[in-house]
Amino acid sequence: MRSLLIAGWVLGLAGAANAYERPTLGAPGAPVVDGAVAGWGAQHLIATGLANDDPRSLGDHWSMHETPWDLTHLYAAWDDDALYLAWQYVDVTDVIDPNNAGSSAGTAPNQMDLIQWVAFDTRPGTGSALDMWGKNSGEPYWTGDDRPDVQLYVASNLWQGYLSQAVDGVFQVDDGGVHYFSLEDAGVTVAFGDGVFAADGLPGVNDADDALGAAPVIRDFLQAGHDTGRDTFYELRVPLAVLGLDRAGLEANGLGVMIGQGEGSCLDTLPHDPATLDTVGVSDSNSPLEWADVDRFTVPFARVATAAFGAPGPEPDGGAPPGDLGVELDGALPDQGVAAPDGGGAPADAAAVGDHAVPEDPEPAPDGGAVHRDAALVGPTFANEPGSDGCRASGTGGSLGLWLLVLLGWLSGRRRAAP
Repeated sequence: MRSLLIAGWVLGLAGAANAYERPTLGAPGAPVVDGAVAGWGAQHLIATGLANDDPRSLGDHWSMHETPWDLTHLYAAWDDDALYLAWQYVDVTDVIDPNNAGSSAGTAPNQMDLIQWVAFDTRPGTGSALDMWGKNSGEPYWTGDDRPDVQLYVASNLWQGYLSQAVDGVFQVDDGGVHYFSLEDAGVTVAFGDGVFAADGLPGVNDADDALGAAPVIRDFLQAGHDTGRDTFYELRVPLAVLGLDRAGLEANGLGVMIGQGEGSCLDTLPHDPATLDTVGVSDSNSPLEWADVDRFTVPFARVATAAFGAPGPEPDGGAPPGDLGVELDGALPDQGVAAPDGGGAPADAAAVGDHAVPEDPEPAPDGGAVHRDAALVGPTFANEPGSDGCRASGTGGSLGLWLLVLLGWLSGRRRAAP
């Protein structure tokens, strides 16, 4: 009897886990970073999220007029010199709430000067629990087993970006280009594709609260008629040297990746963490309170190349001690593309603008800088013309009683596995 309950519980866990899959560990490749989907495939997909699991539809007060920051797919590839990542934002308001479809699509992510980050866990047992720019009200973001050794920020319109390496568990900021530097100086390339969707399907939920249940009712938004012209696709190329790795080390040891978007705190992450849906309610101006709560991430990072840290591969340049990746950049790395037009300053602190905490920019963004309004976040328009010089972007049978025991176990497992 006990074994039947356990069997059902395990089945319930497996079924609920399918809502947020990690299909692969990525695959070797070198996609061109131009905002297009060429070079990316199912073999590169390392994490998936559900469409509409962002907090706009959390609780009783919907905020579907706002542009969503709804992450659904994360891809990874690598070659001898670099790690490549791609991620997908979607806006399914056209299916969920057509009356607000025009407002939510009024300013796409690539038109806004809002921040998004990528965290890399390159070594076991090291890294920082704190965000490199002091977001999350200065509280630890990462409270699980995974902590990043490298973190980068890039504006959603690509006008600026910065990368930091953790030294003794602390991300360095403004250290003269030793462990903290612009993406351009680090040889990092980033681009976006406006109206680009890369996957073959788009599973999601009708309400963010459904994503909190043990067995969310999932639909495919492509089959429901979602217009993928509302979506945005980002690509990133990071030199392995900046991560303190070479190809042999990456393929032997692997690394962990997490990506998120948020100002004071995050509205969504990949892999999806339930902390982004733990604050119900809206502000006086009808923005989700998730914009400015404190998130504590516990979900494991998505893995690239290996399922867990293994035997270390060769260390670049003789190796570096744990906690210090030992990569100093002084402009010697090749320029892989312009990631921060007009330079831009490095935000070290958060300042409240309206209801949303945003970086303080030492230099203004192009076209007058970021403008926020509570109904929909707005930033400067970024030209994304093709060919432009800028970034583009078990069997049946048995008694009824036995099957009831299995069913009870299954239900228990699904409750335990609620995302």
